[in-house]
This record gives sequence, structure tokens and C-alpha cells, in this order.
Amino acid sequence: DESDGQRAVLQVASGPALRRAGGVAGLGARVGRLLEADLDGLLPILDSGDLVDAFFLVTKAPDLPRLPRALLGRDEEELTLLCESAAREADHLALLARQSGLGQAFDPALCFVDEDTGRFFQNPALLPTNLHPEAKIPVRWKLAEGERLGPLVLEALVGEGGVGVGW
Repeated sequence: DESDGQRAVLQVASGPALRRAGGVAGLGARVGRLLEADLDGLLPILDSGDLVDAFFLVTKAPDLPRLPRALLGRDEEELTLLCESAAREADHLALLARQSGLGQAFDPALCFVDEDTGRFFQNPALLPTNLHPEAKIPVRWKLAEGERLGPLVLEALVGEGGVGVGW
């Protein structure tokens, strides 16, 4: 919104993703359930609706840094605490969403961090978790060998199991 400088996140579903989600009616119903559930930690929905062969969702983006930027310049201890807190909040929000009959994919690029309070705010996923193109495990980051997390560099995958991934 240019009149007040408000930041927003726009998501659009079209083509096969829109059809798999039940079309405009299916995504409209999902947005209605998201509004009704009023999940603490999800960014507020500003608008949604039907486009020609597509559906859109606009959410308010707070004036806070996104998670990837908040990780920059952290020492190992701060980075560990921030990542653990993000994982806890993502897991908690995913549980609340499932209890409300909603799948909620976690996208760290669309997670905002209040560095003063340590609170995290996630963007509600337009597509249900089972249809989200990037969400095989809804609340875990996809990491790759050589990727940097603040001062740390992921060197090698140690293993995967029921409790997560080890690097």
C-alpha cells in the first residue's frame, strides 16, 4: 500500500496447484478457515480473492527482518538459540494449524523475527501443506552442503531420522 508504506506478502496459486487445492472455492474456504482459526504467530490476512484462472492471498508483512537476515552476524551461541526458538515456534504453529484442520508449511524466507522479544511471525501458506511445492516436511528448513548459517558452514549430512536431520 503506497499510501502508508505498509509492506505486504503476495501469494498466487494458478494452474495445477490451483486445481489440486480445489480451485478458487477450495482456496477461498482455506482462507476462511485461516481467518476463523486466528492462529497466534501467523501474519494477518489483508485480502484474498479470485483472479482470472488464479487465486491470491495478501498478508501484512511486519516491519521486522526476515529470518535469513536475522541470522547474519550472529555468533554460534546466538545462532543456536535463534534457530532453536524458530524451530519450536514453527512446530507449535504447525500443531495449532493441524488442530484447526489446516496444514501450514514453514518457509524461513517468509518468517519475520522481532529481535527484541525473540518472537517469530510466519506467513500463512496459501496452499495446504500436502500441496505446498517445497513442503515435504512442513516445519523444517531445507539445507544443503556448503550452506552458511551465520558463522557456521554445513559440511556434511550426518544422518536423518525420526527426530530430524544431523549435520
